[in-house]
Amino acid sequence: MTRRQWLALLFTRGKPRPTPVDPNSLILDLPDDDGGARLLALEQAINFRDLGGYRTTDGRRVKWGRVFRSGTLSALSDSDLTTLRQLGVKQIFDLRSPKESVPAPDRVPEGADYVSLPVHSNTGGARQMFSLFRYYNRLEKVLFETYTRIYLERNAPVFGEILRRLAEEQGTPAVIHCTAGKDRTGIASALLLASLGVPESTIIADYSLTNRYHAPLAATIKQQMRVVERIGLNPDDMDPLLLANPETMKAALGYLQQRYGSIEAYLLQRAGVDETTLTRLRESLLE
Repeated sequence: MTRRQWLALLFTRGKPRPTPVDPNSLILDLPDDDGGARLLALEQAINFRDLGGYRTTDGRRVKWGRVFRSGTLSALSDSDLTTLRQLGVKQIFDLRSPKESVPAPDRVPEGADYVSLPVHSNTGGARQMFSLFRYYNRLEKVLFETYTRIYLERNAPVFGEILRRLAEEQGTPAVIHCTAGKDRTGIASALLLASLGVPESTIIADYSLTNRYHAPLAATIKQQMRVVERIGLNPDDMDPLLLANPETMKAALGYLQQRYGSIEAYLLQRAGVDETTLTRLRESLLE
């Protein structure tokens, strides 16, 4: 038995297995009914959604067709590329690590710029393994730590760079994506919507929509999670990590409020975004 397997046995012995959750039960109603218009079907990509249509606290609305969020774009069909060209996509932000993107590069429509902005997560690191062992039956704590300590704090400059590029004169239409379009893309989308003045409840509801794609996402990601078998854990028990639980995003946004006073303060202080960028974003993306 390896040291990691011994630790897994030590920390999980006697703990109940994580309770299965129906992904559909986690999907929140959107305050702005879009009639399903934001869910765009591509042949070889999943979780491709329009971030437009949301009302802001001052009564304006996020423009449709300007920023999209998605899972990986590495297997796009020719028809999908045509769709992206018709959408006028000018930039594609790939938040995957080189370990993910090099063996499965994006297919990029003609005329669009491919921008690699890896959000480093230290997946498989000793601290993350310890968290998996310690919170084996409370994996939402692992996600909270990942969202706050790793994504929002360690990768803050990456999210700031996305906002700066979106604020450029020819910055949109654009696509933001990672592998599943849930965690790294979810944080980037939440920060963008918050910078535009979209209410927290709407941001959280948008995050929860990823659960519509849980089955295909889980099938893909669980293949990558086979590593947990080597440390004595059951891949099926990792399912809570694949859910877009609204409470996870609520906790992450609450963390920013508590630590920085507001999400805008986080963007200005930690992510390196200036007031000019925020003004340009609002002028460009709101109507």
